[in-house]
Amino acid sequence: MERESLSNEGVQAGFTLMEMLVSISISATLSALLYPSVSSALRRSYVAACQTQLRQIGQAIKMYQADYQTEDWPCSVADLIPHYVPGDLRLCPWEARVASEEVKRLQQTFRPPGEWSSYFTFCREAMDELLAKQGMLTFSEVMERRGERTPMVICREHREPFHLGASYPIDRHAWFFPEAPVVVLRKDGSVDLSMKGGMRATGTAISTIQDALEL
Repeated sequence: MERESLSNEGVQAGFTLMEMLVSISISATLSALLYPSVSSALRRSYVAACQTQLRQIGQAIKMYQADYQTEDWPCSVADLIPHYVPGDLRLCPWEARVASEEVKRLQQTFRPPGEWSSYFTFCREAMDELLAKQGMLTFSEVMERRGERTPMVICREHREPFHLGASYPIDRHAWFFPEAPVVVLRKDGSVDLSMKGGMRATGTAISTIQDALEL
C-alpha cells in the first residue's frame, strides 16, 4: 500500500481554520443586518396590539359614559377595572412583556394594589384646575378647539419604553426610539398613530397640554 493512501486512511474531511473564520464572519454580518429589522418588526407588532387594546378601552369608556350619563371619562384606565375592562388592559403589551418585573414593583406601590397603568389619561377636571391656576390654556378649551379629535388616552411606551421608575437599572437613552409613534385614543373612539408630541422629558403641565393640542 502506498504511503499517501496510508496517511489519509481514517481521516475525515472537515473545515480548515480559515473556512471556519469566514463562516463566523458571514454569520455575524447577517445577524447584524437582520437584528434591527427583526427588532423593528417586533416593536410594530406591539404597537398593533396596543391599538387593539385602546379600541377596547374606548368602547369601555362609552359604556361608562352611558351608565353615568356624563361626557367625561375616568381619570385612569384603572377606574374601568373590573366592571368595563379586564385588569390586563391597564398595561401596554410592550411593558407587560419586556418590563414585567418593574411593572409589578410599581403596582405594589399603589393603594389599592394594581391601580397603576402604563396608559396616560387626560383628566379634564384635574387638568382644568391646575392649568387655570397657572393662567394657561385649559383642557376644556382644547376640547372646544379639537372636538371629537381630542385625545383621551395615549401610550408613549413604544417611543420611550422602560420609563417606569427612577430605580429601573437600564440606560433609558439606549431605549429611546424617536421614530416610534404615540398611540392615541380619541374622543370619537378612533385610535391613531401620531409622530408628534408625546415627549416625557419634562413631565410638566406645559408638555401635557401641548400633547393635547398636537397629538
